[in-house]
Amino acid sequence: MRNSLLLMAILIAPFATVSYSADQGRQPFTPSQPSAIPKVIVPGGYQKQAPPNSARAIMMAIEDELNAVELEVRRTKDGQHVIFDADRVDGKTSGSGALKDLTLAELQSLDAGTWFAPRFAGAKVMTLAECLALTRDKIGLVLVCRDVDPEQLARELLAGTDSGQVAIIADPATALRVHELTERKVVLVREPGAALSSTSPRANDAASNTPSVVTAKVAAVTKEYCSDLHNRKFTLVADVSGANDNADTWDKVVAAGADAVRTDRPESFIAHTIARRTPHRHVLYAAHRGALRYAPENTVPSLEAAERLHADFVEIDVHTTSDGAFFLLHDGTLDRTTNGHGRVRQASAETLRGLDAGRWFGLPFAGAAVPEMDGYLAKFPPKMGLYFDAKDITPEVLAEAVARHGLVERTVVYQGPVYLEKLKAINPAIRTLAPVAAASHVDTLAKRLKPYAVDTSWKLLSAEYIAHCHELGIKVFSDAKGDTTVAQYRQAIEWGIDLIQSDHPLRLWRAIDQAATK
Repeated sequence: MRNSLLLMAILIAPFATVSYSADQGRQPFTPSQPSAIPKVIVPGGYQKQAPPNSARAIMMAIEDELNAVELEVRRTKDGQHVIFDADRVDGKTSGSGALKDLTLAELQSLDAGTWFAPRFAGAKVMTLAECLALTRDKIGLVLVCRDVDPEQLARELLAGTDSGQVAIIADPATALRVHELTERKVVLVREPGAALSSTSPRANDAASNTPSVVTAKVAAVTKEYCSDLHNRKFTLVADVSGANDNADTWDKVVAAGADAVRTDRPESFIAHTIARRTPHRHVLYAAHRGALRYAPENTVPSLEAAERLHADFVEIDVHTTSDGAFFLLHDGTLDRTTNGHGRVRQASAETLRGLDAGRWFGLPFAGAAVPEMDGYLAKFPPKMGLYFDAKDITPEVLAEAVARHGLVERTVVYQGPVYLEKLKAINPAIRTLAPVAAASHVDTLAKRLKPYAVDTSWKLLSAEYIAHCHELGIKVFSDAKGDTTVAQYRQAIEWGIDLIQSDHPLRLWRAIDQAATK
């Protein structure tokens, strides 16, 4: 048993990576002083949003500033290390057969993306060297060594990584050999023992220069266990993946003091944990077309993802069919987000009911329907607000629908001033959101419409502008673009913005956390 100390688990240790903890920045992880928010390890990258172990799955983890991604390493026929999560390429590429029977050139000639979704057509299996180049200085790596050459692996790691950025999961002999050949730059992960007495080898290891990482299933993660490990300078990773990957489990391991979590739902974990830390925040988060980064836009899965991300509002777009039915779609055509073609206005309700609105996004969402407005509103979560982009629906129909579903007090409607004037005349209780093209337009809108809020371009925001709108009794909403940074979100929060609509909710949540804990 003592000879199998290593690596039937998973790591986190001193990564030189971006941290979402407000006070840590890029500082190394210190096991004896755990962050208020555990660090995050995600197996395979974002596996529901992109092909597992692919460049895009890893890039999503980098963009969301996760701490580590767990990837599998195998060798090709000609001895090249590649990132792939199966022994055979069948089903996950355009080819077939055992990976070890293919040369690197043969493997990289295959399409490794279309099986997951057409938008990933042409994706290639990455070499380890390509993966290291992609991740260096950006995110930590846990390499599960299914079939490796220790000497070659060590050379590649020395050439392509920084000290402490990589850990490996392997058999003990391979792990020790790589550790030695990399001059101890590769992190070693240790299997938890039945006890951690002061005389046990595992306890003694903690005093050495080798990082000692212990993983535990949820049942074992208690305050007492975490305290004991921290006193001995061990790092504790709580493996919450699988059936235990939910809010109750996350709350348990955070309260116990886990240093890191291994989770298949990192975005939900981070949003949930920060939301619990910041119950009295002043800015609201609106999920654009639902959580469109993590699920197909304007679908029920996107709504469910937004709820897990603790969105205050969910923005939806509505269009009308040829026979007067109402469906949630952003575009006026079916081509981009369904397997249909043509204009929504020229299609019948029966046609839209038969379409798949999830397969274009990714295989895990195959079969997701184009939601009908009534069905969607009937399922709308009780604690969330509805942000209605009335693209192609009359004010009369919209007003009747939100009233019938009891959503008047929770609805904000975005449209032009003429539309909103008609809507207010029908039901003054429905809150209106008017677009603002220039700061000078606010006074005119205030006199003409008295809107509940104005939708303002991000570039127009300033402390003075927001203060002026508030003086007029108008709230300020803005749609942050994809390149908006955490610092820019935080600036808008400090200026007093009321609501931010975002495609990158984790950036907004980090800004909320930083503003609350400064």
